[in-house]
Amino acid sequence: EDHKKGQSNVILIIVESLESWVINSRFESKEITPNLNSLLLQEKTCLFTNVHVQTKGGRSSDAQLMINTGLLPLKLGATCFDYPNNLFPSITLPMREKGYQTLIAVGGSETFWNYKRFALAQGFERIISNRDFEYENDDYFQFGILDSTFLIQTADIISKMKEPFFAELITTTSHFPFELPGRVDKKFTSSNNMIVKYLNSISYVDKSIGEFVKKIKESGLFANTIIIITGDHEAFGKTPKDFEFIKSKI
Repeated sequence: EDHKKGQSNVILIIVESLESWVINSRFESKEITPNLNSLLLQEKTCLFTNVHVQTKGGRSSDAQLMINTGLLPLKLGATCFDYPNNLFPSITLPMREKGYQTLIAVGGSETFWNYKRFALAQGFERIISNRDFEYENDDYFQFGILDSTFLIQTADIISKMKEPFFAELITTTSHFPFELPGRVDKKFTSSNNMIVKYLNSISYVDKSIGEFVKKIKESGLFANTIIIITGDHEAFGKTPKDFEFIKSKI
């Protein structure tokens, strides 16, 4: 019945440190983001690359604030710490009025960067974090559960939600310094500098997103779901010396 009203589900994936130049690019003769590239080939897919970074000291939390509310972050400090008890004019509020269930998910701790309180301040009804997932100790790496585990289990949770829904997923594995656990295969091996580490981490997250989309298709949700994928901020605050050289080889 909701489908007849044109109420599509919405899944927003905020990818840690995703930059647009890796899309449809190759390194060592291999696609960096084959799964994102494949999604771009679908008829109704749109790609926007002319995006200017406006995050400040709040970094990822600033991106969430701007995406969900349209508000710019503080010049100094972080809104998630300085104003966590506000009720922000978030997109969740009109969606909830139209009957949408709202969920925000992250693979890390709900206390990291005041995550839970800030999510509630933006109007999300349900928050899931690392304690809501099943994982082995070696699945938790640096800032949260590896994105492959996080996204697959989140897909299962989403498939059980009442439609229509809005689900916001925040990845962590491609966070600086772009390290991956030893058991994860690295796609690029020509060197181990910061840029190649970044490409490996983004390639890993791209694979995880591909697995997530496959699960959403298997659940039958894909046809009535808008999937939005965006980065939260730039990967490098300042360009490393070898950055332009590596890009020239892509």
